[in-house]
Amino acid sequence: SLALLDIRAALSEFSYILGKVRALLDQLDGPSPPLIIDLLSDALQQLPPDHSLLTRFLHRCIKEVSRTLLEQISAWVCHGYILDLHGEFFLREVHTEGDETAVEVSEADAIASRFELVPALIPRCIGRAAAERLLFAGIALQMLARRPPPPTREGEDE
Repeated sequence: SLALLDIRAALSEFSYILGKVRALLDQLDGPSPPLIIDLLSDALQQLPPDHSLLTRFLHRCIKEVSRTLLEQISAWVCHGYILDLHGEFFLREVHTEGDETAVEVSEADAIASRFELVPALIPRCIGRAAAERLLFAGIALQMLARRPPPPTREGEDE
């Protein structure tokens, strides 16, 4: 009977963890689910200090979610690409149809108007101000990539 008590004690921590994970999943299935990174961060902060297994699990989940977020940010800031197959990134490209009343705009304005922030998808760990800076950085990169090289003066080596 001692072995059964040992098994129950060992499984009680997993029962607690599975209950917490289930509660997190239920929140994601709700009508307006929170961002996963925010949900995991909140769950981690609310944990009592004596749940090391759940703490390690949540840290691992946050690490994986953060890695994906950083890959999206890197693709945008370093290459000017938005890699967002599921509509989860806080920046998006706006696809506009041909507008008959379109006025002539500069190439810079045309590039800038193609991208926008999605405020509901900005993680708290980034914040709106940083998200706006990231949007600007990616747009600036696209403008620089389209700019022709500066003209050289005659007689200079190219």
